[in-house]
Amino acid sequence: MPSAAAIASVLTRLIDGNRRQQNAWLCLGIGSATTRFDSAYAPEISVQAYVERIQKYSKVSCSVYVIALIYIDRLIETEGFLVTELNVHRLFITSILLAAKFYDDEFFKNAFYATLGGIDSQEMNLLEVDLLNLLKFALFVTPDAHAACCAHVQRCERQSMSLPQFSPHSPSSVSSLGHTNSSYLSSVFDGPTSCWASATAAPVGTATVMASSYEQQMQQDVKAQHVHVWGQAV
Repeated sequence: MPSAAAIASVLTRLIDGNRRQQNAWLCLGIGSATTRFDSAYAPEISVQAYVERIQKYSKVSCSVYVIALIYIDRLIETEGFLVTELNVHRLFITSILLAAKFYDDEFFKNAFYATLGGIDSQEMNLLEVDLLNLLKFALFVTPDAHAACCAHVQRCERQSMSLPQFSPHSPSSVSSLGHTNSSYLSSVFDGPTSCWASATAAPVGTATVMASSYEQQMQQDVKAQHVHVWGQAV
């Protein structure tokens, strides 16, 4: 499984680069549009702690984390989406939810992911629909795209989080992770062709909701280690 530190580094680098992009836009008098993923203020929980929380309780497969990053990359490429400290938490938990439902044989109900992510169930449902629409329901990930993302995250792990600098993205300069040599995340990680996970995308099985008794126990454990719900989406 990719470490929380490696995943958080990918997301944090996106945030830092996009912050520079936002500042440049502000100097030109251009404001960035808000979405349902944007909260009124940044959550107190750090990105890495948030990822660790998801890894501890979600029970999703290793491939789900890779696929979630690919979904985020697709938003950047196709929608010019700016990942910021205000939307990264909602965006990541929603990407995890979609990836788990599409690729894992078993998954929790939306209410569980809402509790895990520190948001209410109704908002979780709305975020799921929004992300599906932004992705145009294109949830399939090719083996090449999966292997490429695996390699980049593994490279991050081996470098002990010492990552090269990169320029903030622009919608016209971002390429799909399906193209191993030209993806946006490739500009962050100069990774090898091997990876810590299977080079093929996780197989699509007969998806089932996890047993209710187990899910209820997990939800109680999550609530005992709660995170504060951050403000309503702007």
